[in-house]
Amino acid sequence: MKIQWKIVCFLLISGSVFAGEVQTVNNGKTVSGKTETLEFVEDLVIGPETEEDHLIWASFLTTVDADSKGNMFVCDPGENRVVEFDSEGKFVRSIGRKGEGPGEFLNLKSFQVLDNGTAIAFEQAQILTTLNYYDKALDYRDKKVHQSFELIPTTALFSRNGEWISSTVASVNMTTQMTAIHYAILNQDLEIKKDLIVYETPNFNPQRLMESEYWSEYLAGNMKQTSKGLLAFVAFGKDGSVYTAKADRYEIQKLDSKLNPVQVIKKAYDPIPMTKEQIDAMVEPISERILGNLPAQLQSVVTEKTIAKAVKMAEFPPVHFPISHLLALENGYLLVLHEVDMVKDIAKVDIFNPAGVYVGSCEHGFNSLTKMVFKNGYAYTIENRDDDNTLVRYKINIK
Repeated sequence: MKIQWKIVCFLLISGSVFAGEVQTVNNGKTVSGKTETLEFVEDLVIGPETEEDHLIWASFLTTVDADSKGNMFVCDPGENRVVEFDSEGKFVRSIGRKGEGPGEFLNLKSFQVLDNGTAIAFEQAQILTTLNYYDKALDYRDKKVHQSFELIPTTALFSRNGEWISSTVASVNMTTQMTAIHYAILNQDLEIKKDLIVYETPNFNPQRLMESEYWSEYLAGNMKQTSKGLLAFVAFGKDGSVYTAKADRYEIQKLDSKLNPVQVIKKAYDPIPMTKEQIDAMVEPISERILGNLPAQLQSVVTEKTIAKAVKMAEFPPVHFPISHLLALENGYLLVLHEVDMVKDIAKVDIFNPAGVYVGSCEHGFNSLTKMVFKNGYAYTIENRDDDNTLVRYKINIK
């Protein structure tokens, strides 16, 4: 009889698992067991020690990725090229250049090497989106072009197998004169497969293109949505897992490789005040990102002063949102950027183990973390050192 009862209990438990029940992990404010931290040890630095062209990457949008052999690829949107270095930091070649021919770029935004050794370069300008595909030798293969007002992916972060794309998408409705902003996950056909956040904002008025005051009003309207916490984050795990979160709540949803929810990770926290100095410090990184995407003819119209006024008009709340970014390590650990000091460019990072349990914290540069990728037991990132973009590789260790 006891054996029969155990079998019944096992079937009931198994049934809930097989039925796709979502597990919730509730974490307290402090670590309940052994405390762990993440150590960053600087291992390699590549910067403009000389005036050689391949060492100078001026754009704020500069990023880095790496392949399984440790070769590093700097995406340089300012020059519409990708600069390759070997694992020792030696220059190998430049991939692409400005132009309209095969393998050339007009509006390069990002470049990622997938786990199978192939790569994808993402281009975006106005309503034109281009995905450029590369083979395992990283030679140009072909491209896919998408042109539509209805779906404009403005950013692209690919999953490690290239199946999914995390993107901020604009959908322009010319009839209502409103634009829907989606924080979403797309497939490679650029179809929205999962919406995380959607909100509407008025369409840009092209007749006021050259008015600084209008730009402040327009940007403030968009920033007000962010100031309400309408901001989402996505991280892709090496095992195919997908992590999503919204800025205004400490809750991370873990999805499987087919975007089915499997786990919810929560953590209690105390609200963190945001000072006026910290709000003012947001102007510089916001300005760099906006100005980095504007054509040259608007640089005199949209200035840092214009953007500073927009930040003030947006009325950001005097408290930090609990989540500012997500990062997935190769070993299944998850990093949540929780407390950010924009004045000092420091982020306090909460660390969760593969079971979703809060195990500790660490600190590192905020901007460095937002551009960081984890591969081959290293963290690769682009940092601003002495006003120059610099590639930095860290050896990482959880201890």
